[in-house]
Amino acid sequence: PETKTPPPPAPEPEEIPPAGAASAVPEIAEADAEADAEAAAAAAPAAEEELPPIPRAERELRATATVFFQSLIAGVPEAAAELTDFPFNLDGEILKSRSALVERLERALERADLSRMTFYGVLLMPSEMMLARHGPPPRRMGELQLEGRWVGIANLGGHGYVAVFEKQKDRWVVTAYTD
Repeated sequence: PETKTPPPPAPEPEEIPPAGAASAVPEIAEADAEADAEAAAAAAPAAEEELPPIPRAERELRATATVFFQSLIAGVPEAAAELTDFPFNLDGEILKSRSALVERLERALERADLSRMTFYGVLLMPSEMMLARHGPPPRRMGELQLEGRWVGIANLGGHGYVAVFEKQKDRWVVTAYTD
């Protein structure tokens, strides 16, 4: 009969020092310490470095854009119209008064299911940058004055809505809007 040889004994487990423990070999310990210090410096937030403050004009623009879009999804076109200037381009239709804009927005909002609308945010950038990234605005908007203005693309309930913003004296106003 065949005799089976027993398997070789398992090697003794090597004790691995915990992370950050000093090595018994001085050169390795020194290299480990340097590597740990470099890793910590790279991973640590730059607490000493202050991020540049957001310019006041940009904060004001973001606030205007947020209130404008949130007013629309709240079904309050009067509040949105307070942030506009005239003539106002609404889907290519040029409106010359606040009352005309409110009436037109009310009709549009009646058809919308506002309960499903959530404001997920707005991307704001100078019109020149927006044109370079996304191309020209929809043709239905007709001729738009974009030079020196900012464009905001809002995500409302998963759909994009676009507004054009202009700085006037001490406030930002909306001069055009489309979906």
